[in-house]
Amino acid sequence: MRSRRSGLVVNVSSGAGVEGRESMAVYAAAKAAMDGVCKVLAKEMAPFGGRVLTVQLGSFDTNMGPSVRLASRDMPEDYAGSVLEQVYQVMANSARDGFPADGDHLKAAEVIYQVVTGTGVGRGREAERVLPLGRDMAKGVDGVVTGWKRSMDVFGEVCGSVYLDKNAGERGEACNEDK
Repeated sequence: MRSRRSGLVVNVSSGAGVEGRESMAVYAAAKAAMDGVCKVLAKEMAPFGGRVLTVQLGSFDTNMGPSVRLASRDMPEDYAGSVLEQVYQVMANSARDGFPADGDHLKAAEVIYQVVTGTGVGRGREAERVLPLGRDMAKGVDGVVTGWKRSMDVFGEVCGSVYLDKNAGERGEACNEDK
């Protein structure tokens, strides 16, 4: 790609990398890590004319459900009635009945193709680095953005107060407040 001064890496990821669900910590961490690698890789490839596109998928009608492998042990009683138990039950039912997905994988594949090739919905959007797909993904992204905005509303002032002061021996105001 460097010698051609062009190229594209497509990372097909998951909404779990943006905001993981209960019971999916390891999966979410793996997806978030790969998404992070791709963010940096996009910056590194840009001077060579290469680009990276991360596709953040919501739930789609794929073979995920029948492919699910569940733990052989019963869930501990501490989790009875919890969100974790609900997520686990959805996955257990998916293994038997298929995943209750909202997204059409054929439509998603077509959109990915168009964004990769710069045609159709991808025309003029070639510089974009993230492609969220699925109604549940849109809701998840909105939730994450809202959460970050709230964090900055609550901690924005203190966020910017933990700098090194030019006067040796002094700390930012937030560090000197009574606790």
